[in-house]
Amino acid sequence: MRKTEENKKSIHNKFAFHPLQSWEWGEFRRAWGNDVVRTQVKSDRYVDSLQVVITKIPRTGFGIGTALRGPMPTKEILNALLKIAKEQNLIFIKLEPFYAVKKGGISCADEKKVVEILKDAGATPGKTLFTPTSFWIDLTKSDEELLKSFHPKTRYKIRIKPLKNILS
Repeated sequence: MRKTEENKKSIHNKFAFHPLQSWEWGEFRRAWGNDVVRTQVKSDRYVDSLQVVITKIPRTGFGIGTALRGPMPTKEILNALLKIAKEQNLIFIKLEPFYAVKKGGISCADEKKVVEILKDAGATPGKTLFTPTSFWIDLTKSDEELLKSFHPKTRYKIRIKPLKNILS
């Protein structure tokens, strides 16, 4: 594990698979008063960018970390998170991996494997901050094709909206 310096922004973003792990998101959070730790984690087959946003707990020397929509947890990533937690005096790190990226034989369909890896490392399940999965819509399709892929009730609501003058 090595910390990512400012001049490595493009490399960090190359290996960040979700906007919440992007350099720009970290800078946005930093502007709002959070600390941000970025690192590159190398395993035998992959390089991952990992960004932990740290929120300090007032009047204590402690903080909490969030690594939202980060890479799939591996032994190397969990070791990197433990090191960051110790260095930053964190009580815990909230970890919500980005399941849509297939890595090391684990994909979004293998949520049970991810949970097993985390439990084996001593992690405990908690309440999610985001929906467990991301929804992708192919915007290259025509309007008609998109509407056909929606549930009938959704199509109805879309069509009735202009008639009822419903505000978004």
